Amino acid sequence: MAVTLNDVAKKAGVSASTVSRVISGKEKISDKTKEKIFSIMKELDYHPNSQARNLATGSSQTIGLVINANEKDFYSNIFFSSSVFGIEKIAQDNSYNLIITNNQKKRNDKASIDTLLFEKKVDGIILPPLLLTKTLITKLKNNKIPFVILGEPNYFKDKISWVDINNTKGSNLATSHLYNKGYKQIAFLGGSENEIFTKNRIIGYKNSLNNQEPLIFNTENSEESITQAATEILKNKKVDSVICNDNITALILSKAAKEQNIQIPKDLGIITFDDYPLSKYISPALTSIVTDTYTQGEMAANMLFSLIQDKTAITHSLIDVSLIERESSMRNL
Repeated sequence: MAVTLNDVAKKAGVSASTVSRVISGKEKISDKTKEKIFSIMKELDYHPNSQARNLATGSSQTIGLVINANEKDFYSNIFFSSSVFGIEKIAQDNSYNLIITNNQKKRNDKASIDTLLFEKKVDGIILPPLLLTKTLITKLKNNKIPFVILGEPNYFKDKISWVDINNTKGSNLATSHLYNKGYKQIAFLGGSENEIFTKNRIIGYKNSLNNQEPLIFNTENSEESITQAATEILKNKKVDSVICNDNITALILSKAAKEQNIQIPKDLGIITFDDYPLSKYISPALTSIVTDTYTQGEMAANMLFSLIQDKTAITHSLIDVSLIERESSMRNL
């Protein structure tokens, strides 16, 4: 027969309500009593019924992370995974579970976000900027549901909580680095300006240019689109360096350059956002703007728990970036 809460209370010589309060951790109980009860729980191998406890407390003890993915390899993205690890770490520290769901509509035409939030399956939620609309923000606020945006939002930036990488500074660092290495004509390759992080990177790039017109080559998220844009760049004999929006873009550009016998970094300097773990092993190794997505995940989760405790605790933050110099941009050495 399974051990019950009453069994623990009886052996500890306390009431069942005292055991319940110790388990919930929301009321002040003496350390001596808590230690005694936890010791007996371990001895009896007692595991609290989380569903019953959650019904009693009005909390699901769960937070949600909603994504909007159609690609099969979305979850293999190391930077997405790093953010998830950061969120999961903070959830565990707060004795919460994390649910990850894709916001694709189900057979009943209800998207995952509606199911999670309005059926009270989570106490709060983390969302990407692409899913955010004025209608959704209004719905969340009207229902007093805590939420944090994992990235800089397009709407109500001062009125909602969000955390992002300082992408504008990243492009500033990249552009200044290339000029310092002797490059004269710098292009920006990859991404869409519909994505606010790419838009901010382009803003930083434009603001840092010295006496040249911006050379921006936006792409779709496909090898074909990136290859086509890389080919256009290499046809432009004035371009001597490129800031790439991500590692895949940088690798495709490097491959295209080698096929045309364009030497890196002598003829073409390359710098990329996001320091993929294999960047230092590629030949030539890629100079990278380091974006700390693990910390971004941690901060987003911490913001969410602050909102769960106090729904007025609105904050927003930009995470600093750094540059790792490698062979792909060492023209003047």
